[in-house]
Amino acid sequence: MDETWLSPNVGALVERAGERWPERVFLRRGCSTGGEAWTFGRFREEVRLLAAGFFAQGLAKGDRVALIADNCREWLLVDQALLKIGLVPVPRGKDSTPKELRNILEHSQAVAALVEDPALKTQLFPEGKGRPPLQTWNCQEGIFRLQEEGRAILEDPSRRKAFDEACAAVLPEDLACLIYTSGTTGEPKGVMLSHHNLCSNVAQALDALEIQEGWRFLSILPSWHAFERIIEYVILAQGCELIYTDQRRLKKDLRDCAPQLVAFVPRIWEMLYTGLKKKLDEAPAYKRALLAPLRAWGRRLAEGKGGPLQARLHQGLSRLLLAPLWAALGGDLRLAVSGGGALPLEVDRFLLSLGIPLRNGYGLTETSPVLAVRTRKGNRVSTIGPPLRDTHVRILAPDGTDQPPGSPGEIVVRGPQIMQGYFQNPEANAAVFLPGGWFRTGDLGSLDSEAWIYLTGRAKDTIVLRGGENIEPEHIEDQCRLSPWIAQIMLVGQDAKQLGALLVPDWDRVREEEKHQGKSLSEAELRGILRKELDRLLSEAEGFRKIDRVGPFLVLEEEFSKENGLMTATLKLKRKAILDVYAQEIEALLGGPSAQGL
Repeated sequence: MDETWLSPNVGALVERAGERWPERVFLRRGCSTGGEAWTFGRFREEVRLLAAGFFAQGLAKGDRVALIADNCREWLLVDQALLKIGLVPVPRGKDSTPKELRNILEHSQAVAALVEDPALKTQLFPEGKGRPPLQTWNCQEGIFRLQEEGRAILEDPSRRKAFDEACAAVLPEDLACLIYTSGTTGEPKGVMLSHHNLCSNVAQALDALEIQEGWRFLSILPSWHAFERIIEYVILAQGCELIYTDQRRLKKDLRDCAPQLVAFVPRIWEMLYTGLKKKLDEAPAYKRALLAPLRAWGRRLAEGKGGPLQARLHQGLSRLLLAPLWAALGGDLRLAVSGGGALPLEVDRFLLSLGIPLRNGYGLTETSPVLAVRTRKGNRVSTIGPPLRDTHVRILAPDGTDQPPGSPGEIVVRGPQIMQGYFQNPEANAAVFLPGGWFRTGDLGSLDSEAWIYLTGRAKDTIVLRGGENIEPEHIEDQCRLSPWIAQIMLVGQDAKQLGALLVPDWDRVREEEKHQGKSLSEAELRGILRKELDRLLSEAEGFRKIDRVGPFLVLEEEFSKENGLMTATLKLKRKAILDVYAQEIEALLGGPSAQGL
């Protein structure tokens, strides 16, 4: 790959793309619901006008500007315009709570803000109560006004020269963005990523994923999230087409837009797995028998028994035998990436057995975010692949010594994509940085003899039972969600005698059963079904220890969601928030009368 465009800053992304592909469509529509198409050439000009508009406001290099919006053209436009002149986007989705947004605005010391939702803007900044010198704009109206001011800048030779000098003064080591973590295990922290961090990770991701020029990318994840953000930068670098969608339109857009690239979080892959598995289980016996050799071949390939050529042959046969599946995915899918969380092993194995070109990856906001991803030449199930180019990985034992291959410990990394640090948080920085530039991820895993990474859990999520046993909850929760009866589950049990769980049934499945039986299920009947499912899935025959068994569990009516603040934007559980909300119920579950006899 030609990397000359990477220097000196992220602004080179748009400039290079606009020069190379001025007439090629970049943004098919403005948001998931529609809007006119924009070419790379037009996007470049729109970014330049808006950047000049920000320059006209007198904002100084390094000033933080909040960007509160969901996936849309305006988000990427504002993001790139700010980066072009050395301003620092502080992005967040508009579904965040006003309290969370106020905290981020205050902590980041933002001097300006663009807000997509006018009602949210009014709620955040009541008339006369703005914090000087905070400037605020509604996204669409503000962009139009700013671009008009930018046009005046560009038409004035002396002011245009000053603007161009400001763009040229953005250096690789300058702060590019301030992304606040989702706070799954604590309060959000402001992650400082430099232009060099982001540009390096774009080059690394392109090298590992081999995304081809001109591919169509269907975008569903929040643009402010580090995973989606880097994919969108990669799309810019490779002249690809970006198509916004949402969960309501995803199925239709997969069919109609025929993407060659998708990037989903594990929860979306789990949903796909559930639907496909149900269809296969209900298929006639002759069809299941016909597909059995295909799936067996796919499982062998997923274990590393075969190379890229066999994988292509397997996928070709899959496209023939599973034509409706591939049609539902658009018929032209070349690469599917999973990131933003741990991909359940059974989901991974199942999708690979069907020939879906799924690459599991791993990273954190603090690492720009990609650290490792499986490659076309090695797409082994249960791993997150080898580290990216120029990325070094160690596995540390609790005493700080390096673990040999195959032995578990904390994953510690070093590379050009590692953040500058947490904004105004020296205590957190001291906790995660080791001498020599090594960063403690807080994740647990191991390396094999070829330095491929196996992820086993997160140190902060580890549950320690009263007997001293350490339990990594994610693998157990992933297994439980394979049940058609269980929609969501979170294990609890810190300092208790045994594991417990907060469990949300799949209420659609419950209603199906009630319709089949012609009566409503009693609470005892539902609990009996769930008990059998938990025991079946967590049995020793399935490879689980006795201490991994879920004992008492609480059935919840309300699901964990972004709306109630109990899930992140990438559909991961906010464990600390859930523990706080259900503190009394958990105490009763694990130590009170309700725990008896379950």
